[in-house]
Amino acid sequence: MASSPGLFIVSTYPPRQCGLATFAYDLASALAEGRGELLREGGSISLVAMCERQRRRLYGNEVRAVVRGSRPDDYVAAADLINGSSADVVSLQHEYGIFGGRAGRHVVHFLERLAKPVVTTLHTVLAEPKPKQRDVLVEVCAHSAAVVVQAEKAAAFLADIYGVRDEKVHVIHHGTPDVPFADAAPFKKAVNVEGRKVVLTFGLISPRKGIQVAVRALADVLPQFPESLYVILGATHPTIKKRYGEAYRASLQKAVDRLGMHDHVRFVNSFVSLDELLTYLRAADVYVTPYLNEDQISSGTLAYAVACGKAIISTPYWYARELLGADRGILVPFRDWRTLAFWLAELLAHDGARRYLGRRAYRFGRRMTWPRSAAAYERLFRDVARGASAA
Repeated sequence: MASSPGLFIVSTYPPRQCGLATFAYDLASALAEGRGELLREGGSISLVAMCERQRRRLYGNEVRAVVRGSRPDDYVAAADLINGSSADVVSLQHEYGIFGGRAGRHVVHFLERLAKPVVTTLHTVLAEPKPKQRDVLVEVCAHSAAVVVQAEKAAAFLADIYGVRDEKVHVIHHGTPDVPFADAAPFKKAVNVEGRKVVLTFGLISPRKGIQVAVRALADVLPQFPESLYVILGATHPTIKKRYGEAYRASLQKAVDRLGMHDHVRFVNSFVSLDELLTYLRAADVYVTPYLNEDQISSGTLAYAVACGKAIISTPYWYARELLGADRGILVPFRDWRTLAFWLAELLAHDGARRYLGRRAYRFGRRMTWPRSAAAYERLFRDVARGASAA
C-alpha cells in the first residue's frame, strides 16, 4: 500500500477475536465510509496490528505492520514506519493487556519514538489503579495530543486520579450499528427461538461477567415463565481460555445441570458475525449484563444492546450507570440473583414495560451510531493534525 496522507490506527485487529479488534475495524470502516477531510485527496487508513506473543496472523493489505506485544524491536519498527509515512495523525487504541512490559510500558517507548501527533482512545480507565498502571496511563496521556474516553465518568477519573487536563479529554460514544427499532418476534425464527421468552447475554465469556448470577436468577423465574430461554452468546475470552481452558464454561454448565435447566439455557460457543449478533440481539426480549464489579468504564456489548432498543437489566458498573440512567434500563445490585430474578419476572410479564425501556434506550442510542461517532473522531483527528501542522 502506497504511503499517503491520512491515518494510522494502532490496535488489535481482525482476524483476532476481541472487542478491541472489532472496534478498530468498525472505526476504520466508518471513517472510510464517511470520507472526511483526512481521507480526501487520496488519503488512506492504515493499521499497525498488535498480536499475541510469538504469533502472526493473516491480515489484510491495510495492515502495514504487526507488533508482538513483548518485542521492543517491533515497536521501534512500527514507529519508524509511521514516522516515514505522510500520515497526518495516529489513533492509538489503549487497553491493558495488549502491550508488553510492566503495566504495558512498551507502549510508552513507542509513543516516545513517534514523531506524528497521537489521539489515544482509552478503553479502560481504572478508578483504583496500581501505581505502575497509573504511571503508564499518565505517560500515555502526556504523549497524546488528545485523549478519547467513552463515558463522562472516565473523563472525571482522568482529571481526579490521573491529573489529565480537561481540555485534552474528549468524550466520544462507543460506536454502534445503525439499525431500525423492531419487535423481537420476526427475528426469533431466524435463531430458532420461536415461542420463547428470550433473555440474552453476549460477549467474550469470563468469570467477571457474572453469568452464573443470571443462571441462578432464571431458575427462580422459570415456574412463572416456563417458556423462558437464556441464550449465552459468545466464545470464551482467549486469555481465560489460554490460562484456564473452559473451566468457567464447564462450571456454568454444571450449574445448569444441577438446577435442571437443560431446556432453558443455550450456549452459543462462538465469536459470531455482526449480522448473526444483531439477529440474536433483536430476537431478545430482555438483555442482561450481570458483571460482578463496578470498574467497567466502557462496554461494546452494552452499547450494542442500547442501540438495538432492548429492555436491559444490568449491575451498576460505571458504564451501565451512565447509559441506563433516566429510565433507559434497570440496575440491580452486584451478585444479587434475587433482585435480578424479580426484575426479570417483571419485564417478562409486562410487554409495555419492555417496550418503554427499549424505546428510551433506542432514542439514546441514536447518538451512538457509527456515522455519528466516526464523524466526531474525524473532527478531532482533523483538529489535531491542523494543530500539529501549525506548530
